[in-house]
Amino acid sequence: NAAIRDSVFDKLKQRFPDLKIHVGTQLSYLGMSFNYDTPGEVNISMPAFVESLLAESETTGSAETPAGEDLFEIDEESAWLDEERCEAFHSRAAKLLYLGKLTRGDLLTSTIFLCSRVQAPTQQDEQKLSRVLKYLNATKNLKLTLGARDDLFVTLSVDASYGVHQDGKGH
Repeated sequence: NAAIRDSVFDKLKQRFPDLKIHVGTQLSYLGMSFNYDTPGEVNISMPAFVESLLAESETTGSAETPAGEDLFEIDEESAWLDEERCEAFHSRAAKLLYLGKLTRGDLLTSTIFLCSRVQAPTQQDEQKLSRVLKYLNATKNLKLTLGARDDLFVTLSVDASYGVHQDGKGH
């Protein structure tokens, strides 16, 4: 209830005088927008981050999926990128990883592969990055929606593969 909330806020403000508190159904944090307009749900998106990335990369056009069937194929004959394009590739792959981890899990398979190529990207890798960006352009309004029911039950699973590679590392 509001009285309890206000009491907690007052105690927090006493302890942390510079604390800023925002109450409402739409909040912003670390570049993410949280929308609680629908009871029992929260929609999380990063519209400004997406628009900035698409503008920076001058992305136009669209793609139906973030990757083609050749995502994991590496053309050994593809030319290396020059230093400037290499830096842009690295930066955009990192930004896609940030976006994917926070709100857009649909980008992660392609993005994680591209992140494995940032040390020596080729023109083929750049084309694959362009495909992900075109998919993002086509789906820029997608949001992560989280919800709960009355019978909430939390399950935690952990998957680890430690020391399973030939060199004894977990990678």
